[in-house]
Amino acid sequence: MFVIGLLWVASFMGHIVCSASAGVNADSYLEEAGQIYSTIFHKYNEKVHPPDMFPNPLIVNVNATFMHIRDLDIMRQEMESIIDLQIKWRDKRLAWYPYQVSNISANISTVWSPNIAYTNIAVPAKPMFNPKVNIGSNGEITWRRRETIVTTCKTQLRNNTQVCMITLGFVGSDFPETFGNGTAFTVADRFGNHMWEILDYDVDRNDEDTNVAFILTVQKKYFENGGNMEGGNCSLALQYNPNSAYVINSSVFSVFLLFLGYYCLTSFL
Repeated sequence: MFVIGLLWVASFMGHIVCSASAGVNADSYLEEAGQIYSTIFHKYNEKVHPPDMFPNPLIVNVNATFMHIRDLDIMRQEMESIIDLQIKWRDKRLAWYPYQVSNISANISTVWSPNIAYTNIAVPAKPMFNPKVNIGSNGEITWRRRETIVTTCKTQLRNNTQVCMITLGFVGSDFPETFGNGTAFTVADRFGNHMWEILDYDVDRNDEDTNVAFILTVQKKYFENGGNMEGGNCSLALQYNPNSAYVINSSVFSVFLLFLGYYCLTSFL
């Protein structure tokens, strides 16, 4: 009953044990897991900054994976994309000596987390799932996020190639935090887009390591017939054939002209 009670309390708090060594005893494993939660979260205050590096800045590593371009609006100068973030930092208040349980998971709201924000965002980011954090026995916390974001991009109206950035920074913190050497940016292996291809990507940061920019160089793709989706030319040639004349409804013809005009405009842009 004691073990069942511990499991019920852990589940009620929204905590789920993530992994353990193979071949462990189930009862002792659950008992240890319950003791870990009751121990490391006892008197833990998620509103207080981790003291690990104080007075030096807390090191936060961000591994960003660019998943997809949903839209790149040249006129509005905005890029809508999907990005994965894996954010890591250490909080020694949540460390323990492992016997069978090597790591646990918890709701993000139960631990302190760095306030990392997109500094060039155009509209609020939309999370694609409810994120949780993984806590290792050494106090290392891993926070995985997948989000749809719309960021500003200084597009060039008549260029095939565009350079867009996704910038991150720390906001609203009274304690210094910096991006660590493990901060990286990559493009997903399964990335694919019918309109844009990625030519290059890179990471840039300021001297204080408090801001980081993920830089993408993209180019519009070409049609198979050699035509370009950028700056296309459109023309309409009408020829009357007296042997095969047709009466075209004016409303249908108007819709056709509107469609043709829209195609020309989008091809030019």
